[in-house]
Amino acid sequence: MKHITALRIIALLAIIGVATLTVTPLWAGGRAVITLDALPAGVVAGEPLTIGFVVRQHGLTPLKGITPSIIARHAESGEKVTAPASPEGADGHYVATLTLPSGGVWQWVINDGFVTADAFGLPGGQPMPDLFVLGESPVIPSASTNFNVTGIISVASILGAAFGLLMLIRTRRLWAAGVLLASVIVAGLSFAMPGQAAPAASTPALSSDTSPEETGRALFLAKGCVMCHAHTEFNDVRQTFGDFRVGPDLSAAPNTAEYLRKWLSDPQSVKPTTEMPDLNLSEAEIEALVAFLKTNG
Repeated sequence: MKHITALRIIALLAIIGVATLTVTPLWAGGRAVITLDALPAGVVAGEPLTIGFVVRQHGLTPLKGITPSIIARHAESGEKVTAPASPEGADGHYVATLTLPSGGVWQWVINDGFVTADAFGLPGGQPMPDLFVLGESPVIPSASTNFNVTGIISVASILGAAFGLLMLIRTRRLWAAGVLLASVIVAGLSFAMPGQAAPAASTPALSSDTSPEETGRALFLAKGCVMCHAHTEFNDVRQTFGDFRVGPDLSAAPNTAEYLRKWLSDPQSVKPTTEMPDLNLSEAEIEALVAFLKTNG
């Protein structure tokens, strides 16, 4: 009996050891951070969109051997689309092909294959800037349409109540009382029904006339800055992992624009011991990020 108990204990310790070895590389020192290759532009409904991104363990080391996916939701209709990603190119780089069926604003996250932030009510994933998709938007009930329907129901139930009351007075029959009661209940419910409003997008969807500050705000999400740095513009996005922060709060960047440009172009050249990787940002992306950071700085 003691021999069997000892074997069970050994087996349990082995399972715990394997689980520890599996989880620790993913979580030791922080979360995985996703960096989008580039902000999607000119997205058209029904046409495939190729999206590339890098996943870094602790925000630093390219992470391979995982199964990421993109999860998108239409801001009005709630329709969801999922696209799996496959490794392509250098270690930690993945590519997914996403086809969004309708126009309008789409909210989306990239799920890195294990638990991360839960944004916009979507399954766990790192939030990305909203996509503005050209094409026909889905038809959903509007507040005015909903009001017209409930108005018709209200009028019909009031007429039914009047008829039931009249017949109850004249006939004193039980069925007349039932008609009156049912009509009153339906009328009460119809007046209580609210109009349906489309949910607001969490971030401005990018378009051709987007300002540098708005583009920089989108890049703060797309490049994964939001995962390591707090910023008052993203308190809602960071609420599920707000206690995790590697770098400084960037709500009011104290450095000059020139310093930020040097830092974003090559962090190690400014501070060799920094944990921030070189994100291979283009000059346009750097200028947009600087514009956003210095808006409040």
